Parts: sequence; structure tokens; C-alpha cells
Amino acid sequence: MSTEKRQFERYYLTDRDTNIAMQAAGMPAKILMRGFFNWKTLGPCIIKDVSLGGAGLLSPMLLSPTKKYALETAQGEVIPFIIAHEKAVNKKLNFYGVSWENSSSNHVKKLIANAQSRLK
Repeated sequence: MSTEKRQFERYYLTDRDTNIAMQAAGMPAKILMRGFFNWKTLGPCIIKDVSLGGAGLLSPMLLSPTKKYALETAQGEVIPFIIAHEKAVNKKLNFYGVSWENSSSNHVKKLIANAQSRLK
């Protein structure tokens, strides 16, 4: 857990001393993109950290900051987000800092509770 210059307490699901490209820890999820009538699955990601304000994700996909996305957790929760920042980790992996569209959603609270239970 860390609160360095952050509005919300953040729960890290990884070893912060190990290079992010070499880590295997985190929570599996899927990234979805808004279609005409529903969400469409784009591909996998790993949640590396989570807070009431957003999360850090690793994914092999290239995402556009102008499109609407959502995270689908292993429990089936769908949480819409916007991309706050992005960074290439290597040629095949990207890190995305995302902000929840609705941080007071019960889906976000369930995700945080799941993350907290993994830290115990």
C-alpha cells in the first residue's frame, strides 16, 4: 500500500522492487471496448495495482486514449475506465494507468476488496 502524492490509497499486487516486465504477480482481467449495443472483448490484461480512483494495467494491446474501455474482472464485474497515461514496457507489453469513470461504483469496491484479500 502506498499513498505517495495520490488522492486514494493504492494497493500494489506486485513486488515494487522488481522490474514490471519481469513480474508475474497481479490479478487477471480482460479489456473491453464499447460497441454499438454492448461491450466487446479486446484481450487480456493484468491488474498490477488498484485504488478507488483507478488502476495500473499491463497488456500486450495498444489502446487509444480517445476510446471507451472497460475492465472485466475474473468475477465478471465490468468497470468502465479512461486511460490517464500509458507507457511501453517493452516491444510486446504496455502499461496503462487508468481512471474509473465512476469510482463510487460497487464494482470498483468489490475489485478493491478482492485486491485487499490477496494481500493478506
